[in-house]
Amino acid sequence: MMRLAVSLFLVALASPALAQEYRFATDASAPMDIRADQLIVYYDASYAEYRGSVHAVQGPLEMRAQKLRIDFADDNSTVSHWSAEEDIRLTSEGKTATGQWLRYDAAEEEMRMGDEVRLSDADLQLTGQLFVLNMATSRARLEAQGEDGRARARFRVPPESR
Repeated sequence: MMRLAVSLFLVALASPALAQEYRFATDASAPMDIRADQLIVYYDASYAEYRGSVHAVQGPLEMRAQKLRIDFADDNSTVSHWSAEEDIRLTSEGKTATGQWLRYDAAEEEMRMGDEVRLSDADLQLTGQLFVLNMATSRARLEAQGEDGRARARFRVPPESR
C-alpha cells in the first residue's frame, strides 16, 4: 500500500494530468430517480429543469446539486444530455467528488465535472480542475488544467504499513 501511495504521488507531481485511474461504482442502465424543490418541464423545447436541493440517484451513484437540467432527444422520452450547477456532490460506495458544474452526454456515456474538483475516500484526497467519469466502465480520472497544470494528492498511510 505504501509503495502504491508513493508512486501515485510521484505521478501526480511529475505529470500535467493525474494519470491514475480511479473507479466510481456506476450503473448506466439503472433508472435515474430525481427529487427537487421545483420541477419545470419545457415540452416544446424538449428539456426539464429541477431547482433547489436536487437529489438524483442512479444505481449506486448519487448526485446532489442546486440545479439540474435534462435535455431530451427528439422523441421527448430519451435523455440526450444533462447538466447540473452549484455545489455538485457525487457519491458512490464511500467515494466523493465535488465541483461547481457537471455535464453528462448519454451518447458518450461520459460525465465531466469541473472547477476546483475534490475527490476523496477514506485514504485519499485528490484535487484538480476536471473530473471525467465513464459511466459504462466506472473508470474515472482527474486532470489538472490552469496555471501550474498540476493535480494534487494527499495520501493517508495506515499505521500498520509504516
